[in-house]
Amino acid sequence: MRFVRASALALAALFLGAEMAAATGQATDGTCAGGLVSSIDVRNHSLFAPEDIEGRRFDWAMSFVNFMHIRTRDGFIRKELLLEEGDCFDAHALSESERMIRDLDFIARIETSARQLPDSTWAIRVETWDEWTTQLGMDFDVESDFQFRGFYVTEKNLVGRGMRLTFRYRDFRERNDRFLTLSTGRFLGTRANASIGAGTTRTGSFARTEIAYPFVSEAGRFQLDSRLQVEDKEYSFLTGNHDGISHVLFPMEEVQGWFRVARRWGEPGGLTLLGTELTLLHREVPTAPAMVYRGDFHGAVPAPDSLASRLAGQDHPDSYVRFGITGGVRNLRFTTATGLDRVTGVQNVALGSELLLTVGRTLSAFGSDVLDTYGRVDGFLGAAKGGLTATAALRAEGRLVDSAPEGVSRWRDLSLFGSAQTYFQPGGSPFHTFVTGLRFDLRDNVEQPYQAAMGGEFGVRSYRDDEVPVGSSFVAYAEHRFNLEVFKPTVDLGFVVFGDIGQGWASDVPFGIDTGWRKALGIGLRLGAPAGTGSITRIELAWPVGGPDKGRSPMLRTYWSPTPTSR
Repeated sequence: MRFVRASALALAALFLGAEMAAATGQATDGTCAGGLVSSIDVRNHSLFAPEDIEGRRFDWAMSFVNFMHIRTRDGFIRKELLLEEGDCFDAHALSESERMIRDLDFIARIETSARQLPDSTWAIRVETWDEWTTQLGMDFDVESDFQFRGFYVTEKNLVGRGMRLTFRYRDFRERNDRFLTLSTGRFLGTRANASIGAGTTRTGSFARTEIAYPFVSEAGRFQLDSRLQVEDKEYSFLTGNHDGISHVLFPMEEVQGWFRVARRWGEPGGLTLLGTELTLLHREVPTAPAMVYRGDFHGAVPAPDSLASRLAGQDHPDSYVRFGITGGVRNLRFTTATGLDRVTGVQNVALGSELLLTVGRTLSAFGSDVLDTYGRVDGFLGAAKGGLTATAALRAEGRLVDSAPEGVSRWRDLSLFGSAQTYFQPGGSPFHTFVTGLRFDLRDNVEQPYQAAMGGEFGVRSYRDDEVPVGSSFVAYAEHRFNLEVFKPTVDLGFVVFGDIGQGWASDVPFGIDTGWRKALGIGLRLGAPAGTGSITRIELAWPVGGPDKGRSPMLRTYWSPTPTSR
């Protein structure tokens, strides 16, 4: 406890003694060396700007879409900017404003410009185009056959104010959820994010509330993040279709929460961070495990002891209260690129490095006598030169228990997870993008409920995400993406040819197997609307190549494309 008290006092002194804000671009005599911002012209388009659709085929349809869509409000865009009329002009603040708005999931694209007037003041112009934000439809997946998951109703930008309202019904595998969520990125008129959600699950209920204040741009000094969540759930273990049994369900009643606060020092491109975290996790196992025959989760029955015993080592999940300290450095700058993960759209790309180290102690284990010291390392690298862009991210975690039986390692729940990807555009052209990458997830001495699979969109894509259970995995892939502009400004269309190779290991997780090398080749489409959007749907067909499943039917899959270059 002396460690905790000393750490808390030191952090309090640092935070309370720090200045709350720093002026930028302001001379000591109250004047601006670079000139004042005299005007900010915000042009908040709907999905299509009038000049983009005038005279085009089906212009009436695009005009109707604009009419039906509620635009992001001018006032919301202005509040997202880091500059106001009357401020000292700051080119970095304008660039950061553009980057942050581009990351909003209801903004398809943004352009900014600044012009210095004869009187030395600055006129700024901000132009945005919205995504289509009202979504009503089925939640489904396609992995060789059509899989109905439920339905959803979502408005991502309620009345143009950046609020999200979602109702979702999900009935897929172990999930049978009904929940309603309301969130905002402008809580009480501030830059804080807040959300509240509640609903039912297959085994009980669910409730969550979150309040967070992010670092506002790279110049932001303070961050706060908090969450409290209560959920009744089941952890699903794949069995590899052991005697017709497809899954074993492990029930849990879980309460989790955390409170994190951090501060940064330095200038953008050379920041130092110090923070602290308090984490709560309380889990109970209310009933015995159940087993599922051939994917019929509604017909789950109690598992016999012979099957439940396969979960030994993970059937007593930890509960605890933890306190930790985080320190690190962030040396990042940002640029943009076209045609990487988006088809014709512009996306943010982080360049440089970031490294964070967290070390902490378990203060209470809710009756358990297992106490430990835990650690976590997070890293990121990004670089670009000519037509080549590369990024990589890494996380390593583990804990060291205070004592263990003789001959038994004190290290528990070790994990090393990472990904890396390179993009090459010959001649800098965004119409052809060659992508290579790898993903790995390595585990050892795992005591918490955990299992992975070799399939799915982030594995070897000729397998479903509910087959080939593993504990650790490695996957490498290569893609050639063709990005077309023939349907702008209405639709993005791209083609992709890809190949995957990967291997999995049991790593002593329940039902895990050593897979050997598995390979796949495939083709696909990349679709988005309107043109320039960051919401890209991928439709892919993948064939297994060699290995134990040679001659197996191809796998058809749909999923949303991620953007791993942002930070």
